[in-house]
Amino acid sequence: MNDLESRVLSSIEHDLLREVHKHADILNEVLRQEIAEAEFSAMKYKEQECYERLVDLKRAFNVLTSFLYVTSNKK
Repeated sequence: MNDLESRVLSSIEHDLLREVHKHADILNEVLRQEIAEAEFSAMKYKEQECYERLVDLKRAFNVLTSFLYVTSNKK
């Protein structure tokens, strides 16, 4: 990769990261709502796929919050 490509990719990465942080509250809220619905479904239906979805959503939430925390320190 040449220097120009490197700078362009770095600029795009910076812009995307800024946008993710700008919309972090919305992303977190959507995941919280999905987790609440998945918890309800898991308790009500007691099906394996409901529990798996709940675990996946909680994992995604943890990844997102960790990513936001780590990258906010980079700013």
